[in-house]
Amino acid sequence: MHKSKWVLAAVLLLTVMLFNGTATTAQTTWPGQWPKYRLSQNNNAVWTSNGASGARWKTHVGAIFFTTASVVDGVVYIGTQDNKIMALDASSGKLLWTTAVNNWIMSDIIVADGKVFAGSGDRNFKRDYVDDDAEKQTLVRGQGDNSMYALDAKTGKAIWEYRTVGENMPTMIYKNGTLYFANGDRNFYALNANDGSLLWKLSMASYFSMSSLNLVGDIAYIGGADPNYFYAVDLKNHELVWASDTSNVEVGGIDDCSAAYEDGMLFTNSVTSLSEDGGFGGHGSYAINAASGKFTWTFDEGSGPMVEDNKCGVPVVQSGVVYMGSPVTQAFYALDAKSGKQLWKFGGTGVIKGAPVVYNGVVYFTNVRGTLYAVDAQSGKQIAKRDLGGRVSPNGPVLVNGSLYIGTQAGDMYAIPISDLH
Repeated sequence: MHKSKWVLAAVLLLTVMLFNGTATTAQTTWPGQWPKYRLSQNNNAVWTSNGASGARWKTHVGAIFFTTASVVDGVVYIGTQDNKIMALDASSGKLLWTTAVNNWIMSDIIVADGKVFAGSGDRNFKRDYVDDDAEKQTLVRGQGDNSMYALDAKTGKAIWEYRTVGENMPTMIYKNGTLYFANGDRNFYALNANDGSLLWKLSMASYFSMSSLNLVGDIAYIGGADPNYFYAVDLKNHELVWASDTSNVEVGGIDDCSAAYEDGMLFTNSVTSLSEDGGFGGHGSYAINAASGKFTWTFDEGSGPMVEDNKCGVPVVQSGVVYMGSPVTQAFYALDAKSGKQLWKFGGTGVIKGAPVVYNGVVYFTNVRGTLYAVDAQSGKQIAKRDLGGRVSPNGPVLVNGSLYIGTQAGDMYAIPISDLH
């Protein structure tokens, strides 16, 4: 057969296949739910599917983004300091809906069973609050109104609201129809996710700031302050498994740090020392045995100017390596997860508070000034950087279908293909 006839035959065959639906192209898929902080136990918020080329857009919404984006079924959900919860199309950046709430949204958005869950509250303190149960004055974090919300994921319409005394800044966990969270009024809650009714509540010694829950089986983990403790809570039996006193290794900030988990170990960091005027201090990272609560190693990151609020660089652990930035030493680190030994250090980054993402041999992270970095995961050498034009704190990027999703305090929400940073 003549060459041109072969080509024509091939075209006709492809046309028939397409018409009959027998030839398919790769279908982009999205996470079907976002049940916990940064999607995974190791805090590495990465989701990829075949055929995803990476969305590229920038949408200005005029709100201050504090939270990390959650991406479910092609929609980006995010909260703001302007008392709003927003949904944007993940492919185009089009604003789909906005719902006003009663206070700041500093928890990340949880999405499950067609619902959006978020906690409201600010970082100020109620210094004269009297706990009726304890019959004593108790320091509670969170002034004004504080609530847990459930909204319809498609429309943003409120389904229920559960009021609390303290702020709800830590990101909650959704599991089997139950919403679990710890907050600023020194309690651990379990709510019915369908109607918001209280199932049970556990009194805790500490209050909880930005340290979000991690979940391994039926055990939830979180760091608290005043007193400084790290906790393990049994969700099945509604009881405390262990409470580890952290005051012998740190002076504050563990209540801001959402621990990463891998292979039976929890990884977190905080402030290790403070000068008399509070303007200078040390910072360190730790590994905690998830079964016992005992510290297995500590790593001294060094010292530097102290920051206000969020005194943690949220870690990610991936394949035996802990990656995190420091808000105090203004550097980014890679540590061996078993020993705590430093593998490399990337200095001069400025203050870092949000978690990175690690994918395909590259670490992506942002500093507070709004600089996005791409760094080689093996060597720590810079590959690329980009200015986002607004502060980024305490949130970090998530990587979904080839794009980094991140919002700034200048009111811009971004989808940035990682191919742009190579």
